[in-house]
Amino acid sequence: MPRIVLDGSEMDTLLRLVAAGVGISLVPQLAVQQGDGLAILGIGEMHLQRSLGVVWHGDRVAVPAARALREFLVAELGKN
Repeated sequence: MPRIVLDGSEMDTLLRLVAAGVGISLVPQLAVQQGDGLAILGIGEMHLQRSLGVVWHGDRVAVPAARALREFLVAELGKN
């Protein structure tokens, strides 16, 4: 059973800790560049998924671009 001492979400911090030899991490493939000195093991045969959400500050008026994006996402995500 692994001994988890840090559960982090800041990608740059996780990669720096791994580069420093502190441990290992599961990260999106896009976060890792070839040639950065890290050993990479792809997890290609597994179906992995991540849940995302749309959040905004309900008491503030959004700029037009942010409002348009929010309205688009709410409409599109509401179709599922």
